[in-house]
Amino acid sequence: MTLKELIEVGTLIFIAGAFAVGFRQMRSVAKQAEVATKQAEAAVKQTEVIVGTLEQSSHDAQIASEKDLAVLFLGEPDVMRWHFEAHGFGTLTVEQGKTLTFILLRLGTHEAMFLRNAKCRVPGEIWESWERVIAADFRIDEYKEAWKVARRFYAVPFANYVDKLL
Repeated sequence: MTLKELIEVGTLIFIAGAFAVGFRQMRSVAKQAEVATKQAEAAVKQTEVIVGTLEQSSHDAQIASEKDLAVLFLGEPDVMRWHFEAHGFGTLTVEQGKTLTFILLRLGTHEAMFLRNAKCRVPGEIWESWERVIAADFRIDEYKEAWKVARRFYAVPFANYVDKLL
């Protein structure tokens, strides 16, 4: 074998070795990218859980403030009458106002459960039983009457759901 041939063989071996090293590096980079992708997916899931928790906490705080308002109404019938008249419920007696206050609190709770269920945060058997409660409530005439006015104050998906019950 001549020197030229030896150099060519050596060059080919060197090039083959370089390809092998490059291939191993590409595999390593691909594995690192796969790990990074999995980490990013896990971070997205964690963020979704955090956002869901914050949304739920916010909605729970809203429900709590509505309960505080109900306590105010029970102690201040004139404020209750004014509030309901201003929101389109007409002139009510104190007893009617108490009933409406209870109904609106229940509707807020029903809406919260509905929205949680829509985001898959309520186990199926719990939602099924809650759904029966909502249906039972809307068989009561006072709920139907209150809904005619109150509907506009609720999330559209929940309002559409209740409309289908009626």
